[in-house]
Amino acid sequence: GKDFVLLTGDGRAFVALDYRDRTDGQEPAVVYWPPDGVVVAVAPDFGSFLQGLEKEITDANVAVSNAGEWVDRKTL
Repeated sequence: GKDFVLLTGDGRAFVALDYRDRTDGQEPAVVYWPPDGVVVAVAPDFGSFLQGLEKEITDANVAVSNAGEWVDRKTL
């Protein structure tokens, strides 16, 4: 079976979906897999991960323009 599904990474560290210890129908956790190999939970599921990103994006003074592109609020 599958253990991890990689979402993004730089070749050394990755963000992944963790399917270990999941039963049928359970959503996978989102984890950070650093170069040292010690996997760290980031969010209990993908929906929670996205909600966290929205908060961080808002906190970083980033907005969505009318064209749907991410822009710095300072340029609006």
